[in-house]
Amino acid sequence: MSKKRWLIVPLCVVLCSQGSFAQTLTRKVLGINEMFRLADENSQSIQTYKTGKEAADEALKAAKSQRLPDISASLSFSYLGDGYLWDRDFKNGQNIPMPHFGNNFALEAQQVIYAGGAISSSITLAELSQQMAALDWQKNRQEIRFLLTGYYLDLYKLNNQVQVLQKNLDLTEQVIRNMEARRTQGTALKNDITRYELQLQNLELKRTSTTNKLNVLNHELVTTLGLEEGIRIVPDTAYLQHQLIEERAEKEWSEGIQEAPVMKLADIEIALSKNQKNLIKAERRPHISFSITNEFTGPILVEVPPLNNNFTYWFMGVGVSYNIDALFKGKRK
Repeated sequence: MSKKRWLIVPLCVVLCSQGSFAQTLTRKVLGINEMFRLADENSQSIQTYKTGKEAADEALKAAKSQRLPDISASLSFSYLGDGYLWDRDFKNGQNIPMPHFGNNFALEAQQVIYAGGAISSSITLAELSQQMAALDWQKNRQEIRFLLTGYYLDLYKLNNQVQVLQKNLDLTEQVIRNMEARRTQGTALKNDITRYELQLQNLELKRTSTTNKLNVLNHELVTTLGLEEGIRIVPDTAYLQHQLIEERAEKEWSEGIQEAPVMKLADIEIALSKNQKNLIKAERRPHISFSITNEFTGPILVEVPPLNNNFTYWFMGVGVSYNIDALFKGKRK
């Protein structure tokens, strides 16, 4: 063996040791559909967008609840001290006994009749936000799937490269053995053997580099899919070899592009801007509401001396409110 080979072998041993742990990993044959299912369940990125979608669903329910009437009730008890009465010049003062126990109960219901379109625009805004959150989730899901598919196909390619390199290594070692046998017979030179020995070391370095790339890709897949450490993912070669790529017409591709989440998100952003203008216009319109109230209180303190009685009454009416400042603020908005 030449001096060059003795110098290269230790380096190869060190590099090969970095990828030797791959042999201790548990092999798991994984198909693309199963990989997508694991990503949907365990990918932190997908789960984050899924949570945002669920939050948008609840926000839409909250926006629709604005159409329901507002109902409030209050109940209070109090202790009243005695009063004191005197003339306007603060003379002739006298103590006024008061009933000491006081109570109050109020029930009020209010229904918005007209809000200038603010409620409808708020609901539309929540619906568009819900659609945007759903599309963000779909878009992120597609991006994760594209990324995983790239990793998956790279694993398949690198595994094939390792097999090819291993076969080339075996052939080169066989050639070296044959050359050494020929050298002993005097039909081959030392330089010929050295050339193949260098070729062998180059192949070993390429195999080590390819194995390291495999380890990195495997780690990325295992982390994204939420699998346990120590698993070596093996692509399902039978599944990949039997996949048929269907030819699609140009019209079908165009329709598919229009259905893409990115295109839909652009349309929703335009609709959001238009809806925002409707909300601003609603501020420049009057708000009309209908309300009904019932009061139950005691004692009656508007009389002197006070009456130790309970008094109840109810009323209903229509209220109109208008923000005058919207006339000059709304234009700027």
